[in-house]
Amino acid sequence: MPEAAATSETLPRFTYPEARRDESVVEEFHGVKIADPYRWLEDPDAAETQAYVEKQNEISKPFLDTCPEWKKLNEKLRKRWNYPKYSCPFKHGNKYFFFMNTGLQNQDVLYVQDKLDGEPKVFLDPNTLSTDGTIALVGSRFSDDGKLYAYGLSQSGSDWTKLKIRNVETGEDFPETIEHTKFVTASWTKDNKGFFYARYPVVDGKADGSETAANENQKLYYHRVGESQDKDVLIAEFPEEPSWRLMPEVSDCGKYLMLFIMKGCKDMLLYFSNLEKAGTLDAKLDFVKVVTEFDSDYDYVTNEGNIFSFRTNKGAPNYRIVNIDFEQPEMEHWKTLVPEHPKNVLDWTTCVNKDRIVLGYIDDVKSMLVVHSLADGSFVSKFPLEIGTVAGFSG
Repeated sequence: MPEAAATSETLPRFTYPEARRDESVVEEFHGVKIADPYRWLEDPDAAETQAYVEKQNEISKPFLDTCPEWKKLNEKLRKRWNYPKYSCPFKHGNKYFFFMNTGLQNQDVLYVQDKLDGEPKVFLDPNTLSTDGTIALVGSRFSDDGKLYAYGLSQSGSDWTKLKIRNVETGEDFPETIEHTKFVTASWTKDNKGFFYARYPVVDGKADGSETAANENQKLYYHRVGESQDKDVLIAEFPEEPSWRLMPEVSDCGKYLMLFIMKGCKDMLLYFSNLEKAGTLDAKLDFVKVVTEFDSDYDYVTNEGNIFSFRTNKGAPNYRIVNIDFEQPEMEHWKTLVPEHPKNVLDWTTCVNKDRIVLGYIDDVKSMLVVHSLADGSFVSKFPLEIGTVAGFSG
């Protein structure tokens, strides 16, 4: 016999906490007044907010703890997720690395081995850095020679990170800690002596990811390995644009520093500086503006001399590959290397073997990989993939 349908008599009754309405919070946008009576709930540290959340938990936790359906669902999900997971191996210097999770570890573990068929050893295990497993590895980058590893640590899901530097050979960390960083990845200079990164000014109050105030006035710095953060060199700042977020990227040849600038979740500006002409990194750099309007995205692929290849949706909703001559960066001089596909979205691109580019497309709901020539953009080959999703690539 089918189970009886739930009725209002059989369902549990809850008395939800009443949320205070603050009718005084009204803002005007483009001539329209918008009320926000629950703005007070945006302050997670306020006693009133914490009391409200606690009352909600007093309802939800006992219900979930005694709910047989929830227990069955949780058990089934744990069983299906409990299997070893590996990343693609990647090489830096003369060593190979990969991430692996035994099944239900809170964080993936980074392993190292001397050869592809060598014995893997733990290089960095974030699970050992906290008792509850909530410290995560974010924004990591190896130096060009593979001897140093700059990695960010985030606690309890916070966007704020602290950067550390590890000696690959010894497995030991350098003494300095880079703080006040958010959404950051270090970009190493080719001499392996240091890296560029962006950080926010020190502000009063909490900075653990639960604060709701906007972060402003991010600045670009250069850090030399082994020195304290207070000796870092200010490379660029834009006080007239406090909402800009700065993302540095040193070119593959090491001669240029690209600066990608965002103020939202998409669209960016593109500046660059010639590091060879700059000489020693002991002062602010001069930047050349390439893209000056927030209307498209740009993803650096590689460069040959002053010819830079980017994946972009500028004039191409499905994305294309364009070449920009940094000696003539004006848009009228841009050249399309690989045109936009009429149907498939170009999801990512990477350079391999110095003369090929691998393009990862989304073809309906499956992944498609094709190889083109870096020299002229001509088609070379297509990977014979079955239906599925490419979850990782290294080369």
